[in-house]
Amino acid sequence: MKLANMKPATIKYNILFLIFCVFNLLINSQIFAQNNTNCIIRLEMQGRNALANYILRINGQQYVTNGAGEIIFPNCTKKNLEAMENNIILEGYTGATLMKKIPFSINKRILTITVPRGNPLPPTKNELDALKMAKDQSKKVDEMSNKLDNLGDDLDSVKKAKDIMEKKSQADKEKHLVEQQKSKEENEKIEREKKIANERVQLLMIIMIVILIAIAIGLYLGFVIWKTNKTLKRQKSEIEQKNGRIEELILNILPKEVAEELSLKGSTETRYYDFTTVFFADIKGFSALAKQVTPQQLIAELDRTFGQFDEIIGKYNLERIKTIGDCYMCAGGVPNRNKTNPFDVLLASLEIQKWMEDEKAKRNGNFWEVRVGAHTGDLVAGVIGKTKFAYDIWGNTVNLASRMESVGMIGKVNISHSTYELVKEFFDCTPRGEIEVKNMGSVATYFVDRIKPQYSADPQGYTPNADLFLKLRAI
Repeated sequence: MKLANMKPATIKYNILFLIFCVFNLLINSQIFAQNNTNCIIRLEMQGRNALANYILRINGQQYVTNGAGEIIFPNCTKKNLEAMENNIILEGYTGATLMKKIPFSINKRILTITVPRGNPLPPTKNELDALKMAKDQSKKVDEMSNKLDNLGDDLDSVKKAKDIMEKKSQADKEKHLVEQQKSKEENEKIEREKKIANERVQLLMIIMIVILIAIAIGLYLGFVIWKTNKTLKRQKSEIEQKNGRIEELILNILPKEVAEELSLKGSTETRYYDFTTVFFADIKGFSALAKQVTPQQLIAELDRTFGQFDEIIGKYNLERIKTIGDCYMCAGGVPNRNKTNPFDVLLASLEIQKWMEDEKAKRNGNFWEVRVGAHTGDLVAGVIGKTKFAYDIWGNTVNLASRMESVGMIGKVNISHSTYELVKEFFDCTPRGEIEVKNMGSVATYFVDRIKPQYSADPQGYTPNADLFLKLRAI
């Protein structure tokens, strides 16, 4: 039938039919991803880039990946996921074998499908839809063209209708491509933003870890420094205590001035003293008491007695030199020179005799007695020994003082003539006559009875008063 013979209504009907068919072919579909996390199939490119809007055919059924490259299956178990693993086809993919992986975890039900790097990506769903649409439209156009050819009517009208259809189809394709490009750009933008956000989170985590490590190291170093300082302080305190005890022991052995010189220089000089007074005291009854008590008791009693001697001579600035058995030796005027040493020695001697008398009275006479001798003259003093130090004095003065003690009497203070001449103004003395001293000849000796009454604070004449000290300071 020719187109010229057709009725206008029929032509209008045919054109509307064609337009209706074209619009029916435009299908816009979107599969919304479900939030159920029961089972997930994730499609990605090697390198962790998600592939969104791609078609996976699973067990013959078609699914489309969402914007995150995932397909979510509700109410699905890991066993169901494993069953799907070998029945998945990526629509339009022609590259190497896909990599599939299910994490080894009971709680995670995720199947990751990875396209190996370097393989071409298949067309997306939109591209496949566009291709299918183009084919369908081309087919429809061809069919309509055939119908129009068969009708043979109004070739110009048919050609115009065909042109309109082709333009419409081309416009739809372009619109679809624009929308597809826009969707792709939006997806890429979302991916970039996700990547930047992840990088920022990772950077912040690294910074926090570094800060925590720095804080931990700082705390550890602070603890180590605190503990080290504490240890050093404790060690310093221990060393100071030990040094204090050592210094105390040294001062018990050596005079303070000599100990300081030895500490600073490592040695001491032997010094000559032209004016000194040497004191010797010998215990009477030591041997007899040794037979009555144990050695420990004997030494304890002797230590107590000599300790009292130390306390007394310390009051008068005398220096204990040494003890030899039951003999006690001290001197005045060494190592510190002075002019009062004869008086200092006699005051200490009288106080020692007074203490011995008092102790004997307390013990009902069961206590030993002492014999004292003293002499004034020159001598040499110094430290001897390299490993065991000892401060000692030498000279005729020492020998004569020892002789004064040995020729003296129990309970008396025996002095030489040189000492007597120095102290006779302040002490009452009794002449004893001359005695023979080896290598010295005859020497006059005297017993010191007491301090003169005008200089004594007690009737017995053992304790000096303030007037005596004033006189001594003026010397």
